[in-house]
Parts: sequence; structure tokens; C-alpha cells
Amino acid sequence: MTRNLLALIGLLTVIFAAGFAAYANRNAFYDDTPRKMVVSFAGLDLSSDQGRNMLEARIKRALSAVCGNEWETRMLKEKAQISQCRRDALAGTRPQVDRAVEVAMRRRRAADMADAAVMDHASATN
Repeated sequence: MTRNLLALIGLLTVIFAAGFAAYANRNAFYDDTPRKMVVSFAGLDLSSDQGRNMLEARIKRALSAVCGNEWETRMLKEKAQISQCRRDALAGTRPQVDRAVEVAMRRRRAADMADAAVMDHASATN
């Protein structure tokens, strides 16, 4: 119970802001203006494999929206730009994702320890 409440509060109040050093679409590659896109992980349990996989899927969708996809063009230069954009954006998000997962794992361990302590106390009093 405690673990679920802490996870719910923590995950609903934190929003992942991915600062993409990328561009909105192929035509914007000629513009040096960096774009940002917010990828929320509200409602995801990042301490679980399923939650982390869902976040990765959201990030991939954001990469497509911001950078585009290589299969959308036949021009080698644009393919290279899209590929570089995706690599740069993914590298920029990695520290933020790692930190969010670390916090979620720490919260889960703390909640598990609190649950175990309550269970130990309950069994000791019975």
C-alpha cells in the first residue's frame, strides 16, 4: 500500500522534459534553432521493466516527431541529418532518463523497506 502510494505520487508529479538538440522536420534542418519536446512519464512505474519500456516507446515517438525518420527521404544528406539529430537527441535525454529511473528505484526500495517493517511489526505484535 505504502509503496503504491509513494510511486503514484512520485510519478504523477514529475514530468520528463527532454531538451532535444534537434529540429522539427526535414525542412527545419537548415534552421539552427534547437527544438524541445516534453515527454511525460506520468503514470509509468519506472522501477519496472514495463514502465521503462513504455518510456522508451514514448521517447522514440518524440524522436520521430522532432527529427523525422530516415525512411521518409531518399536524400542521403537528409538521412544523415535525421540520423545525427536522433543520436544527439537520444544522447541528450539519456542522463534525464537514467536519473528518473534511479529516483523511481530508490522510492521503490524505500517503500519495500517500509512495507517489510510494517509486516515485521505486525507479526511481532501477534
